[in-house]
Amino acid sequence: MRERATRLHQSAQRYERGAEGERATAAVLGELPPADWTVFHDIRWPGRRFANVDHVVVGPPGVFAIDSKNWSGRLDVQDDTLRQDGRRRDSTVAGATQGAIAIGQMTRSVPPRLVVPVLCFVRDAEVTGSAKGVLLCSTSNLVEMLSTREPQLNPAQRQQVCFDLKAALRPATERSVHREPRRSAATNKPAGRRTRPARAKSSGRAGRALLGLATAVAIGFTGVALVNTDLPNAFGRALVSLVDDTHHSDPAKDKPGHPGPSGKAGRR
Repeated sequence: MRERATRLHQSAQRYERGAEGERATAAVLGELPPADWTVFHDIRWPGRRFANVDHVVVGPPGVFAIDSKNWSGRLDVQDDTLRQDGRRRDSTVAGATQGAIAIGQMTRSVPPRLVVPVLCFVRDAEVTGSAKGVLLCSTSNLVEMLSTREPQLNPAQRQQVCFDLKAALRPATERSVHREPRRSAATNKPAGRRTRPARAKSSGRAGRALLGLATAVAIGFTGVALVNTDLPNAFGRALVSLVDDTHHSDPAKDKPGHPGPSGKAGRR
């Protein structure tokens, strides 16, 4: 339990440190002129359940997907590879790239090359350069890095991008309204109204037909048994006559005007 408590405490510290970094970056982005720049904070990562994109910025140079990192230690880039205290941080760089790609899929009004991934480190010292196509900066030079880039989008394009993003993006803290259908604990299938199979109706007709056939056979055997048994009472003879007429009757004799079994033309 102590080991688990230690892990939870360390995890909480990382989350708190990350949240502090996001707030610091958001405060710096607030310095951008609102007439030309639009900023979205803490956006749910499209297509992922728990991940988020820290900041999405739309301005004259394009669209920027910014990931805040409140890291300590020495940062440097060697052979296009980001390192922290000598350790490679390839997964962090790849995550920033994937976030920009996901944001770019939310708006088709700008080419993908204008949706730029950024890693912003919370520190007083300036950070410059890039790694694997991801721009690197710090909270000290983030605004300068964005503002000095070449303009690419006019006001109408920026407005369209913001419209697309507002329609597609959701805050990371907002729960999805989509709910999965209830599933049965035994079968793990969606629970709902039970429906009878389509063939049940035809199966019922077949069952009734078989029952009728079985009844007719039973009656036939009963008639044979009664014929072979010499019963002196009138009830037995009447039943034998009824069974015999049922199996040998001509459908034509049932028509109106035709003599029935008790008539002269009928069969005794």
